[in-house]
Amino acid sequence: AVVAVKGFERGKYRLAGVLTEAQQHLLISTMFNGVLDALRATPGIASINVLSDDLAVLPKDVEQIVDPGTGLSAAIANAARVLSNEGAHSMLFLPADLPFITADDIGALLVAAKDHDAVIAPDARHFGTNALLLTPPQLIEPQFGEQSFTAHVQAIRCSAAKSLHILERPALAHDIDVPADLHALSGGFRKCYQFVDTVLRKAS
Repeated sequence: AVVAVKGFERGKYRLAGVLTEAQQHLLISTMFNGVLDALRATPGIASINVLSDDLAVLPKDVEQIVDPGTGLSAAIANAARVLSNEGAHSMLFLPADLPFITADDIGALLVAAKDHDAVIAPDARHFGTNALLLTPPQLIEPQFGEQSFTAHVQAIRCSAAKSLHILERPALAHDIDVPADLHALSGGFRKCYQFVDTVLRKAS
C-alpha cells in the first residue's frame, strides 16, 4: 500500500478560508492517521509505504518512499518502480484525505483484485481517483490530475490488463478538498473531528 501525503505544513490550501493554518494541519494529520489505521487493520497488506518528502509525518511502522517533487503522477510512478524492484506483486494507492475509510473498504479492494488486474474507486463526482490497485504495480503510468478517473480507466483499457473493476463505495468516494466537503465531518461523526463542528458553527 502507498499513501500520499504532502506533509502537515502543506496541502488543503482550498480550505484556508474556513480553517486556520493549525486546523488545516490537524485535519490533514487526522485523516492521514485514519487511513493508516484502516490499512493496519486490513489482512493482506504486506507493507505500508508513505509517499512524502517530509520525515516528520512518518510513524515508525511505515516505510518512506521519497516524493521527488515532480508531481503526484511521477511520484506514484516512482513508488511503483521501487515496489516492483522489491518484488511487490501489486500496489494499492490511496490518498491521505479519506476520512470515512475502514478496513472493510480496503478489504473490498483486495477482494476485487483477486479477479481483476486493475481496481479503481472514483470520487463521488467520478472526476478523481480515490483508490487505485494495480497488478503488477507498473501496469500503467499514473494519470493523476483533472479527470483522473476517466484518464485511468482509458489507460487501463489500453494496457495489458485482462480486466478492470470499478468499485463504488461511499467511504472511498468522499474525500476532503473544498469547504463544502467539511460538512460531512460534522454532527459527531468521530470525536477526532469535533473541531470541525466548532469551525462550522462559527462560520454559520
